[in-house]
Amino acid sequence: MTTTRALTVTVDDSHGPSSTSLRDYQQAQRDAFIMTVTGDGDYALAGEMLVETQREVRSLEDQRDDIVKPLNDALKRVRALYKPALDSLTATKESIKKAMLSYKTQLEASKAAAAAEARRLMAAGQSKAAMALVDHVNTEAVATGVSSRKTWKLRVVDPKKVPKEFWIIDEAALRREAVASGWNDPPTGVEYYQEESLTARR
Repeated sequence: MTTTRALTVTVDDSHGPSSTSLRDYQQAQRDAFIMTVTGDGDYALAGEMLVETQREVRSLEDQRDDIVKPLNDALKRVRALYKPALDSLTATKESIKKAMLSYKTQLEASKAAAAAEARRLMAAGQSKAAMALVDHVNTEAVATGVSSRKTWKLRVVDPKKVPKEFWIIDEAALRREAVASGWNDPPTGVEYYQEESLTARR
């Protein structure tokens, strides 16, 4: 077995790792061993190294969590404190927007009807009556501090006509089917296979 051994660092569990020890771990990662297993003895030694590395990973994760958990708990409490008021204000805001947009939609429809009527009157030679509608056609809804914009969006109106290149395969559903079938008889276009992985005890 060929290896370039990584640096071993001892961390004081009672106080958490110092910035220096963390830099040592980072350096160890950069200098991490490159291993080639060529026999049973190498495999057993590699397993010991894997288990020890997993222990160090768990130790650092525990130390990190000791610092992060109180911060996350405090963050959750702050968010919970403000959530009811923010939810209420957000609902109010959306209700106001909905009412304003509804009015703008009605206004646009009214303007379109007025424009069509103005064109009809002009064609009939009733220019004076047609001009009387121009002011209404040019009316704009204005609210100080509020602006509007139009954004292109899409909706699927007939899924059967959507080209196949835009279909998304539901892999989660395929996995549920595979588990239910005991990983037998895969659907057309799908194969079941096994991928081996290793787990080190903590």
